[in-house]
This record gives sequence, structure tokens and C-alpha cells, in this order.
Amino acid sequence: MKKQYVKVILYAYPYLCGLADASRVAASNKAVLSFRSYASAFDAALEVAEEIVLAERLESLSARLGVILSSLSEEERFLLEYKYFRRRRELARFGADLPYSERSYFRRQSALLQRVGSLLTAGGWTDKAFFEAFGEYAPFMRILQAIMAGEENRITAKRTVAGVRFQKSERSESGGMGARRFARNTKIAMPAIAAHARQMTTICTGVSPCEPLSPSPDTGASVMLK
Repeated sequence: MKKQYVKVILYAYPYLCGLADASRVAASNKAVLSFRSYASAFDAALEVAEEIVLAERLESLSARLGVILSSLSEEERFLLEYKYFRRRRELARFGADLPYSERSYFRRQSALLQRVGSLLTAGGWTDKAFFEAFGEYAPFMRILQAIMAGEENRITAKRTVAGVRFQKSERSESGGMGARRFARNTKIAMPAIAAHARQMTTICTGVSPCEPLSPSPDTGASVMLK
């Protein structure tokens, strides 16, 4: 069950502040309309208090996860964004190329889920604490039911549709997201480097290995052959 509650929190994260606001509005409405209730004054006050407490718990959970996200690498944030959050602007910022295979992607997601779970636990959000706080909260329990039924895709079905491209080989995995950007640049840089090398070979023919060339009239820079 421990992994499942972490997934519930991650899938709900983009909406936590909105859910907290909704609970505060509900508390205000219940207080204003309490004179229409058939319940006792104590029960009416209890309902208002429960909505306020729920809002505070949602805000606390959102704040804790925000701290966790800020401690993760760019690659880890992208992996969470792609699988759980699906926010259009954030996905557009990361792009769609991954420097590793699909198999490695799932391994990394699994390891990241464990890490986020450990960080949540360190902040007091254990499996037990989560269910004590939200065990009867319908939005979270619907997400949990979908996870338990193997229907996680249904949770994000209405969010931004985005896809990623995986490498067929895992040889370039070690560099992470930085390797992805570097690989893109080299597609342009390598032909330019080759052309530059040919030009330098022609220019430097007959020049002593340690003889400095004249400064370029365009750049004002001098080149030392090594």
C-alpha cells in the first residue's frame, strides 16, 4: 500500500491548492447557511471545522511536496511531470526526447517513486498519516481505486496529451537529461568541427608546430598550434 499512497499524492499534486480553496469555500458556506441546517449547533460547527482542517492538511501536503520537488534534479522533475502532473507549460519546457530506452524509463520511474516516498515519510507523511488525514476524502479515494484496479491511465486521461521518444539503445544513458541536450547540439557541431579541421590543415601547412599564426583581422584572436 505504501507505493499506492505516494502515487495518489503525486497524481493529485496539481490540484491540491485548488482542493484546499474549495474546502475553505465549503467551510464558509456551511457557516453562513448553518441556520438552515437541521443538525445541532455543535454538529454544524463540527462540519465547518472539518472543512477548515481538511484545507490545512491539503495545503500542508502541497507545501511538503513542493519542497521535495525543489530538491530533485531536472530529469527527476521531468519524469514526475510526464507521468503524474501533465501540465502543458511544464511539459513544453522539458521537450520530448529521452536519452534512454523505454525499459530504463520504467526503472527510473520506479526508483523515483521510492525516493519521493522516502522524502514524504521524512516529512511526516507516512502511509498511516496519509490515511488518517484523507482516508474518507473522496477525491483521493477515487484515485486510489483507479490505481488498485490497474487503471492509472484513466487518472490523467483528460490532462495534456504528450508523448516522449525513447532511444533504441541504452549506451547513452549515463549522462541523464544533460546528455540529451548535448546530443542535440553535436548533430550540428560535429560537421562544423570537421569542416574547421580541414580548413586549419590547409592554412597551417608548412607552419612550425609551435609557431603562432597572425591575429585574424575579423576576430583579433591569435591561434597557437599544439
